[in-house]
Amino acid sequence: MDTSASLLDSLRDESDEEAWRRLVTLYSPLLRNWLLRHNAHMGDIDDVVQEVMTVVVRRFPEFQRQPRTGAFRAWLRTITVNCLRDQWRRSNKQPKAIGGSDCIEVIEQLADPHSGISKLWDHKCW
Repeated sequence: MDTSASLLDSLRDESDEEAWRRLVTLYSPLLRNWLLRHNAHMGDIDDVVQEVMTVVVRRFPEFQRQPRTGAFRAWLRTITVNCLRDQWRRSNKQPKAIGGSDCIEVIEQLADPHSGISKLWDHKCW
């Protein structure tokens, strides 16, 4: 799923409530699904999604639309990784993953735009 150029253009107008509602409707379930598939703690998922959306609203003026497909998703992925890390730090929890540090390793791979998991994010999570 590509984010439409018209939606990105509409989001430039901070008062366009319908565009922001559409963004939340499109991406919140996808973020939840991604977080579930990557072993995020169930109690943290809604908080992380809300934090991601808060950061997107606050930092959207800094987002530079690129001619390449997937630029918004890559930007969103970076925000999601950082919000998930912050959530774990705030709650002073270790990620709950089988094998100990597997979840942290997945997050590190996700932060790398050239890793296989990032390619999955860009192409198959949607």
